[in-house]
Amino acid sequence: MILVLPVRQLTYELRSGNVDMFSKNMQVDFIVEGKTVGTVGKLSSPLQEKNGLKSPTYLAGFDLQSLIDHAKLLPEYMQINPHATIKLDLTIENPQLSYADMVARAKATSNLLQEVEFVGKFKSNITVRFYFSSREKNITDGEAQADLEKIKKIIA
Repeated sequence: MILVLPVRQLTYELRSGNVDMFSKNMQVDFIVEGKTVGTVGKLSSPLQEKNGLKSPTYLAGFDLQSLIDHAKLLPEYMQINPHATIKLDLTIENPQLSYADMVARAKATSNLLQEVEFVGKFKSNITVRFYFSSREKNITDGEAQADLEKIKKIIA
C-alpha cells in the first residue's frame, strides 16, 4: 500500500513574544499560518535569581501537535538564483527593537533583500548580515548599499 500525503505551502513568521517570564527583548513567537505554535526566550533576571540559576537560562515551548500537523514531507523545489548575491554586515549599537522586529522591518523596506542572518553580539551591540539579490538581473554594490542605508534608518 502506498501512502500519499499532500504537501502544503506554509506561511510562517517570527514575532516578538509577550511572555512575562521571559526578558522583554529576548523572546520570539513562532507563528505558522497565523497560529502561534511556539515561543523561545531568555528567562527574566528576577526569575533566574529566584530559582538560583547562575547562568543565563533559555526556555522553549512548542505545540508539538501543531508542528506535526504542519510538517512538510517533501521540500518544495526552488530554482537557484542565477544572479549574484551581495552580503553586507551592519553593526547596531544598543538596539531598541527585537531581532524579529528588525528582520520584519528590513524585509518590508527592501525588495532586494533575500535573507537576514544574526552574526553575533558583543556587549550591547549586535551584528546582522543582509543578503541582497534580484531574480531579474545582477545588482551593483551601490544598489545593495542604498537599500542597506534605508534599512539602517528604519531599524537603528
